[in-house]
Amino acid sequence: MRKNITKILLIALAIFNVFAFMKVNAQTIQDELFIDYDYQWWVATYNWGTTDRVKTQEKMIRRKSDNAPVYCIQADIKLISGVVNGIVDEDTMVSMTNLSKEQMDRIRLIAYYGYGYGSHTSPEWYYATQMLIWQITNPGYIYAIEDNDSTLTPSNRYDSYYAEINSLVDNHTTQPSFYGQKVEMTAGNTITLTDTNGVLSKYYEGVETDNYSANIDGNNLVITAKTGYEGEIMLTTKENTNRPILYEGANQYCLSAGDPVAGLAYLEIYANVPFTGTKYYGNENTGVYIPEQGAVFELYDESTGELIETLTTDADGAMNINLGFGKYRLHQIKGIESYKFIEDYTFEVTATQTKINVMFKNEKIKSDLIFTKTDFSTDLGLPNTLIEIYDANTDELVFSGRTDEDGYIIIKNMEYGDYYILEKEAPEGYELNPDRMYFSITEDGQIIKVNMKDSRIVEVPDTSSIDYHIFEIIGCIAIISGVGMYVYVKKKKK
Repeated sequence: MRKNITKILLIALAIFNVFAFMKVNAQTIQDELFIDYDYQWWVATYNWGTTDRVKTQEKMIRRKSDNAPVYCIQADIKLISGVVNGIVDEDTMVSMTNLSKEQMDRIRLIAYYGYGYGSHTSPEWYYATQMLIWQITNPGYIYAIEDNDSTLTPSNRYDSYYAEINSLVDNHTTQPSFYGQKVEMTAGNTITLTDTNGVLSKYYEGVETDNYSANIDGNNLVITAKTGYEGEIMLTTKENTNRPILYEGANQYCLSAGDPVAGLAYLEIYANVPFTGTKYYGNENTGVYIPEQGAVFELYDESTGELIETLTTDADGAMNINLGFGKYRLHQIKGIESYKFIEDYTFEVTATQTKINVMFKNEKIKSDLIFTKTDFSTDLGLPNTLIEIYDANTDELVFSGRTDEDGYIIIKNMEYGDYYILEKEAPEGYELNPDRMYFSITEDGQIIKVNMKDSRIVEVPDTSSIDYHIFEIIGCIAIISGVGMYVYVKKKKK
């Protein structure tokens, strides 16, 4: 709605400027008219002062200042050569002649497209032009006849002239072929529109703003989008320095040919801003980054949440799209498995931009490992345990270290992959754990916790020592003594 109102206001303002230019004060332009007897033709017209048609020989009328032809408005009034006063104001022309605005507009166009327009240079074009004007001001009473034809029989020898002039007049309001079209282009680029109707170069002027330029080259409109732009291009008519003049003072009104005003032309352009996002993957420590091909992103309209396009990076890691004004959000959905995705990137396209280039750099997925070594029975931490961590796919050693006094090892920023842990030295008094403990880093920023338990060493007596046999003999003696005492007591009681 706001866009339509803006267009209406622009058109109204342009029309106002055109009329403000045309409706100057009714100051007079003095000149002198005369009859050129070298150009004459026969016509049926009014008898002076009556409604009877009579045969008359009409002549070309010229103005003395530049010898340009003029046309009589009133067919039934004889022209008298002499000094005349001319006016250019349209409203004054209408009021003076008692013609309607529509009649006056058509007469001006007939005078423009008639004699002297393009290839219309032979005298017949003047005769046809004059008679077409009379057909409007005095319809039904004027027509051409054959030379010396006293029967006043209408002649068709000017019909082809009438037809061409009327066609040009009827098509005068024809706009350029691209009138009202929507043109899409890219900021920083130039396009050329050809007016196949062939009216552009005759009437219109170019325009230039901070956002675009629209220059006229013959029947071509050359548009350059300096920045992003969404709106209209209004083409105004050329300044009319040769306007029709209505003369009075020659016993009737006469009209000179002048350049008409064509009106306004507009078209809509959408100069989209090119967006290029380039994706790299690499290592921030080494500073080496490689373009990532095949990364997939979803582009959303941030205001509506609507998915606009799915973009895939090319061999150079680039994704390209032309965008109109608005806010957008870029969301990564696919990439190299071991590397983290970019965070959602939000950006805005405005009329001040010519292009948007964004670079995205990603490193490998990394997580922290917290390893604990504890007693199998008590869950207490076991210090000074030596462990080694290997890449599960290559068996390459990636870490070696000992647990602290609380039984912990914390390893920061372990990269994406599969790993296993081996215990190389157990704490004193504990058995060595021979098992491999596997874990994986698959998500960026996660904390991996791994716990390994050890059991205490249990000591078994040495049965081959002398001390052990002494205890064995004493035990046997004690058993035999006990049995003997039991038997003695039993007998004594009996």
